[in-house]
Amino acid sequence: MWMRTIQVTKHYIMAAAIACCLPASAQQSEGDSLSTIKLKEVVVEANQQNITPSVATYYPSPKQKNASQSGVDLLNRMAIPQLSLGSSSSITTIANKPVTVFIDGLPASADDLRNMRTTDVKRVEYYDYPSDPRFLGNAHVVNFVMRRYEYGGYMKATGEERFIANDGRLNLFGKFQLKRLTFDLGLGSSYSKTGHGFTESHETYRLTQQDGSLNTFSRTESVIDADKRERTFWPTLKVVYNSGNTTISNIIGAAFDYTPCNDTRGNIGIIPGTGAPTTFDKKDSSHQNSLTYSGNWNFILGKSNTINFSPYYSYSHSRQSSLYREGAAQFVNNANGDSHVARARLQFNHSFGKYGGLNVSCQGLYYHSTTE
Repeated sequence: MWMRTIQVTKHYIMAAAIACCLPASAQQSEGDSLSTIKLKEVVVEANQQNITPSVATYYPSPKQKNASQSGVDLLNRMAIPQLSLGSSSSITTIANKPVTVFIDGLPASADDLRNMRTTDVKRVEYYDYPSDPRFLGNAHVVNFVMRRYEYGGYMKATGEERFIANDGRLNLFGKFQLKRLTFDLGLGSSYSKTGHGFTESHETYRLTQQDGSLNTFSRTESVIDADKRERTFWPTLKVVYNSGNTTISNIIGAAFDYTPCNDTRGNIGIIPGTGAPTTFDKKDSSHQNSLTYSGNWNFILGKSNTINFSPYYSYSHSRQSSLYREGAAQFVNNANGDSHVARARLQFNHSFGKYGGLNVSCQGLYYHSTTE
């Protein structure tokens, strides 16, 4: 992994005081003087956990942060007792309930966790049924609290290659912060080539004859050779505005998925049947392009009132072609499809303190799809 970091942060001074009792002969005389330093700001952080009825807070050690490559990797090294992390990067509670992940109070995707600069994590918060409206009513929440820059940022590159499986992934990510604005730019690609991506079938048919009897026979499809190749490329741009009482996140992303071939060939066997098995040949290819926008807008209005607005829109266009040959028969199918999905959620929250709260939300969904 190659990483380049440019950052300018606010300067914090950490101070610690130790008091001890000294013999009378060693105490300071009245004539001595002490120099004083005026501290603008003092920040003291404990490298341990802090649990309250509303939130459990954990502070990762510098060793854990430096050794981690992603947010999920950091959670694994911290061994938070409420969490269970599997080999597939899924995050659940120890009771196997899903956990929603946020970064600075904003929903985090798998790419956000993968691109995270773990050395910037100040603390990790775990909530059960949080009352904070930023967490959108999720039952179990992990929230990463990150260090904020005045301006500056970093670049990160990660790569993965599995030689036996013959697939790989490359991801480039850059973050730049300018006071209240944060810009995230990501570029990713992956490929896969396999000769094992196929299924074999065994079917049984029972056909009623004119005399009322049943003619039963089985059809078996055995694969001799297979070839499947996939290519994917995805760019994303995320812009976040944070002024304390207002947080606006907008993400624009695209994905280009191309499967140039998904071919299989083999034999068809009919039991009972006569003659040699019939051969079959399948050739499939597909291409799908998509564009997505998602937003998360949080407004703190004062007097315990907050508003959250979450718009979403996606458009995708797909092309698919297939050719199936069995013996002398041949079947061709070509299809084009377009789909539009739009949804929005508006939520208003008012807190009555220890007496509870009021949550009013409304949402709409639009879906349109055509296939030719």
